[in-house]
Amino acid sequence: MWPEKKFSVVYSSSSDDDDERIFPPLRSSREVTCLRKILYMNMMNFLFCFLRNKESEVDSLWSKGESDWSGKWAEGRFVGILIVWRKGLFVLISSFVEEGFLGIRVFWKGLSIYLVNVYFSCLIDNKRLFWEKLKSFKVFFSKGLWCVGRDFDVVRSFDERIGVSDQFNQRELDEFNDFVYHLDLVDVPLMGNKFTWFNLEGGACSRLDRFLISWELCDLWKIKEIMVGEWSLLDHYPLLLVGNHVDWGPNPFKLFKCSFDHEEFLPFVENVWNYMVIRGKAGFILKEKLCILKSKLKLWNKEVFGVLDLNVDKAASTQ
Repeated sequence: MWPEKKFSVVYSSSSDDDDERIFPPLRSSREVTCLRKILYMNMMNFLFCFLRNKESEVDSLWSKGESDWSGKWAEGRFVGILIVWRKGLFVLISSFVEEGFLGIRVFWKGLSIYLVNVYFSCLIDNKRLFWEKLKSFKVFFSKGLWCVGRDFDVVRSFDERIGVSDQFNQRELDEFNDFVYHLDLVDVPLMGNKFTWFNLEGGACSRLDRFLISWELCDLWKIKEIMVGEWSLLDHYPLLLVGNHVDWGPNPFKLFKCSFDHEEFLPFVENVWNYMVIRGKAGFILKEKLCILKSKLKLWNKEVFGVLDLNVDKAASTQ
């Protein structure tokens, strides 16, 4: 299993220039420091990002000797794509590179896992080419689990953007959804913010970044959501892919609002509480009373309302 907390990150910046989008690298020591802070505060295991064509910048993220990496260095107007991971986390088997994405195949606990850092062009013809290449790679390497992430530069629904031009490309949206469908991966939901990119001038936001992950890998890493990090210096928020193996103990006791609204609820609680006789220290008495009250309330709920979870599921299925 992974450590108690494990994260991956999407971290990039962009600026518009004519009809192509350029992704500039981390441009200052302040930006590098900001990313290092995210790395260490969140106990990250691997990250997807963009840097200049300099190996020294990789060492500036993690302390030298603590990380391994694979990179597709800058060509022409575009900076390089980089995947960095904590040394010893897994064994690197191979890498594969195409214009628009960098992938690595790693071996972890007897499993083949493919980690792919994606940077898609904003031009629809280039996107189609990238989508087909990535689908072909996944078909060719079908025996393995996949984690594909970063900036796809396209939304999946109209509500994934606000303040953007009214010229909404429905065909592009449909083709991207078809691409996601054929990959057969989970589009992990966001937590904390609905959008991942914002216009530096304000007034426009979109969800351009996402993680697409194999169902089995979501189960193994206990992944349920993506935490949208705090904005730093760039126009893309960092995304933290959270896998949680912390043992929080038994599930908390749950009561529906209808229980509190029932006219017999408060008299029942008062009666049970007042008639309990427990001796010992105050903390022990409180704990024991709460445990007894919990068991009594479970019985009372079942007698008054039946099995509410099942009733809710049945009601939802009939709608």
